[in-house]
Amino acid sequence: MYLMTDFVYTITSCSRITSWEFSHWKSGYIDFMVWRPSGSNYKLVAYNTIYVSGKNTTTYTVVEYERIAVLHGDVIGWRSKGDNLVTSGPCLGPCAEGYKVSPNNVQIGEEFDWTNSGTSINGTAYAIKACLEDNEAIAFPTSTLSAKIPDHLPVGSFVTLLEPDGADYAEVVNYTVLQHPSYPNSMEYFHVGETSGQITVAKRFLKAKVKNDYAFLVRAKDSCNTTATATVSIQTQNMPPEVLGMPNIISITEETDGDTKLYTTIVEDPSGDSVCCSLESTLPKTNNFVVFGNDTGIRVNYSIMASDAPAFSYRQYNSYIVKLCCDDDEDKSTGVLIVNIKKPNKTTTYEPPGWFMLSIGLSCVPIFLMALMACVVLIQTMFVPEELKKK
Repeated sequence: MYLMTDFVYTITSCSRITSWEFSHWKSGYIDFMVWRPSGSNYKLVAYNTIYVSGKNTTTYTVVEYERIAVLHGDVIGWRSKGDNLVTSGPCLGPCAEGYKVSPNNVQIGEEFDWTNSGTSINGTAYAIKACLEDNEAIAFPTSTLSAKIPDHLPVGSFVTLLEPDGADYAEVVNYTVLQHPSYPNSMEYFHVGETSGQITVAKRFLKAKVKNDYAFLVRAKDSCNTTATATVSIQTQNMPPEVLGMPNIISITEETDGDTKLYTTIVEDPSGDSVCCSLESTLPKTNNFVVFGNDTGIRVNYSIMASDAPAFSYRQYNSYIVKLCCDDDEDKSTGVLIVNIKKPNKTTTYEPPGWFMLSIGLSCVPIFLMALMACVVLIQTMFVPEELKKK
């Protein structure tokens, strides 16, 4: 890993790197790096990774979105795995000043103590150059940036992200919040990240009757001290109740009794309003269902019940769509319950035709006569004396 610190390799203006020109003596990957002085150390700002092939001189044009923003006083360096790939040679005139260390995995944003950890470079010249162009001035895409959010978001919740045009790769943009003349109290409800541009909730919002409007000004300043200002307009909205247990599907029998609870659901209003629910409709239309709920507040239980005298019939209607309407006086929401009627599972007793029993009776007559005759013969044989038989 190499760092060049003399004036030849020092950035002298606020700009960005458009290309790297260098010679290399074999194939491999090179990270071309930008370092920024930070006390006695240097901080790694960013780098462009390039693959080179063989021995050659290369001009690598950096794609637009990877052109590193640099400041006056930044210096360049590079690293590669294993051997140094950038061509070097003896220096006869004024030589490069800098440091070198064994390959190191310093990450973007980290600082490194080159003075104590590196070895000074003496008498060596390196074939490398960074080409620059003017830094692109930042600007917001529109003069007003708008967002709509629920009025019940907790503190710390994400609202939106400021993304001005013209912010270059690795460029730090600083944001300042200013009071809007028409909305003097809006600033206390929001926090804007000084360098991230992320807007979050800083204070619990006032409950919106239907909606509330907030606005403040944001000024962005890039590394070249170019500024851009926009109005941030945020609208908070009262949200409708949430029917937490719907949609859903249940099944009941034809014999379901009257006033039976069929299904219970929780209804909650995220904005903190009181909720009331009622039976909106059924399809097909019927009087078999009613809605019951006697709780009050922002979180309540409501039940869909069978009416006092339901008439469920699988053959007539085997399914119903029941709609529950919940209202917080500002907005409404609807929960849907599908009620299926189970097919009856009835056993039928077999009843034989009338002639069946008659035929059984007639078929038994010969058997009865034969049995009777057998009994007469048996009695006569066993119990009638021989004298009577001869008379």
